[in-house]
Amino acid sequence: MLIKILYITLIGLLFCGHINAQEHSEATDSLQLVIKPYGSFRGHMAGFQKELEFQENGSRIGLTIDIKVKHVTFFMGSELQLKMFKGNLDFNADANLSSGFLIAETSQSQQVFGSRLGYLGFDLKKYGKLTFGKQWSVYYDVTGLTDYFNVFGGHGTPTYYAGTDGGTMGTGRADQAFVYRNSFGPFSLGLQMQARSATNDKFFDSYGGSLRVRFLKHFIVGAAYNKAYLNQDLIDSGLIFGLNNQPEYYAFGAQFKNKNLELAAVYSSQSNGDLTHGTIIDENSEVISPSVIFNATGFEFFGRYRHHKFVFIGGYNRYEPETENITAPDGQKPISSGFKTEDFILGLEYRPLNRAYFYSEYRISNGKTSLGVEQFNVFTIGIRINIEKTYRTKIKKLI
Repeated sequence: MLIKILYITLIGLLFCGHINAQEHSEATDSLQLVIKPYGSFRGHMAGFQKELEFQENGSRIGLTIDIKVKHVTFFMGSELQLKMFKGNLDFNADANLSSGFLIAETSQSQQVFGSRLGYLGFDLKKYGKLTFGKQWSVYYDVTGLTDYFNVFGGHGTPTYYAGTDGGTMGTGRADQAFVYRNSFGPFSLGLQMQARSATNDKFFDSYGGSLRVRFLKHFIVGAAYNKAYLNQDLIDSGLIFGLNNQPEYYAFGAQFKNKNLELAAVYSSQSNGDLTHGTIIDENSEVISPSVIFNATGFEFFGRYRHHKFVFIGGYNRYEPETENITAPDGQKPISSGFKTEDFILGLEYRPLNRAYFYSEYRISNGKTSLGVEQFNVFTIGIRINIEKTYRTKIKKLI
């Protein structure tokens, strides 16, 4: 079914392009229609633990449509992840499609197409833009300042908590979100609310805000906050290890960017906002793997320098969970000591074309999983192809 939709869309775009070529004048009773299809296709070889695997790296196709009149623009957007290659591991946090929190919804993870974004909205120019649907969160307005690696990165903040796309709590690609954005001179404001559940006795399910300030042309500083609501009875029950309050997220970031150099850093802090799995021995001497909620602080750094057709990349991700005081009722500690993420990232790009380039990234890891297993180093080398096309035409008003 999706393939048929893509074929129909392609035919429609060719038709719009034909109309656009034949237009000679603008009618006063017409609207401007802007259609933009795009795609980004990415794949690489990954070497790790004496293994070699060809992996998908978050390829996606998308479509945006704008209908513009004098004082308002109505728009929609849809983006699908395209899984071109099968692989057992995926190192790109941005490629996560699963959502949920206590129970992760992973039905899309092995499908050829999976939904990344889908939204509707309208833009009132100086009065701001309002968007409804699955979309990038206002929290990501700040944490996204460092999320520009080809493969790694995104692991030093809770944006993609618990291996998800950050949809349910509203930190990444937020589910069923209402987002308002506006700019006032150097200030950019974002406000967000989610309406995704009827199980927590709340009128809305999360809210958040972001503020970014641009100064001296090349600098941006910003702060973001997000609070989500779980069912209070679940928190009071004590059944989930470590969960003692509603999830809250904070982020502070800064970026310098000019033609050849980009530097960015983000600090984050969250409470009751991330999840992992531990191990304990039950009364029958069997090993079980309970869910564990924890607090954490994180830090990300991203640097990129371009010299002609070469781009040099360096970065650092650190995420420090606070799990020392989390215990089972019988005193067992479900999480191994030393649980953390600490990655050093080195990368290189060769860009013979504007829309296609080779990339390589190497992750040096000093972290450990929640079960005490040491994280491993990974080397990747791959290709990325980006395409997009904008079609403009005039259509008559219906009324």
